[in-house]
Amino acid sequence: MVFYAVLLAMPQKILADCNDTRHPMKISFGETVVTLTTSRVLRFFRLTGLAATLVLLTSFGGDSRFSNGFFIAAANASATRQSSQHARYRLTLKSTWSAETHSLNFPPDPHYSDLIGAVHNAQVRFWELDTMASPGIQLMAERGRSKAMLEHINEATEAGFVLSLIVGEGVKLSPGTTSTEFDVSRDYPEITVTTMLAPSPDWFVGVHNYSLIQDGNFIESATIELVLYDSGSDNGALYISRNDKADPLLPISRLSSKPEDTPFVDGMPPVGVFILERLSME
Repeated sequence: MVFYAVLLAMPQKILADCNDTRHPMKISFGETVVTLTTSRVLRFFRLTGLAATLVLLTSFGGDSRFSNGFFIAAANASATRQSSQHARYRLTLKSTWSAETHSLNFPPDPHYSDLIGAVHNAQVRFWELDTMASPGIQLMAERGRSKAMLEHINEATEAGFVLSLIVGEGVKLSPGTTSTEFDVSRDYPEITVTTMLAPSPDWFVGVHNYSLIQDGNFIESATIELVLYDSGSDNGALYISRNDKADPLLPISRLSSKPEDTPFVDGMPPVGVFILERLSME
């Protein structure tokens, strides 16, 4: 038979007692005695602090699966993290775009439009590389306006795909930073955020369908390099080119310029980073 015993919140005194391998710790369950002698198990105990539930599985009576002793599975801090249903995050746009980093034809008044995006599930995509930009993405990328994007997000909200908006001030003068906060849930773990790099014909930075759950847990932090995208709706080649509407429209791409226009090739060099920081969980 396989004997199951549950030990809740074992005190540190017990840990100290079993930490000396010269005097193995023995735990009695009626007539059954379990001996803790494995140094690997002891190291595990020290790492977890024994603050969580420990489940001991010990073999008796010839079950070959457990004939060499016992296994210990811990419902430790990772289980607590997996049980959390919501988390709050701070998103910071840190722009490094400047005359020093991108000197070729660098424009006056370098800035970013207001942040616009959403917390959502995997059933919706507001933009994606190599696809046609929606009217909302086009207007955001060309003029820094969010009205059409908001309408798209509202439609997705009504369809049950969106938990909430993500909005925030843009960087008023680059290099610089701006931050905003938002909540995610296990049912809505992904984010999409965009902002226009300005002045520009139709260039923007952002992330889409970025999941804040990895390996079953809400991530603690992340840094995302910001490459520059071309929405495909304007043919302008310089930061301050006049409006030149693309006809036909082109798919969203990483910006690649002629060597005499800008320093960007396949969206590089990056113009900054998004920094994600988990503030709380519940």
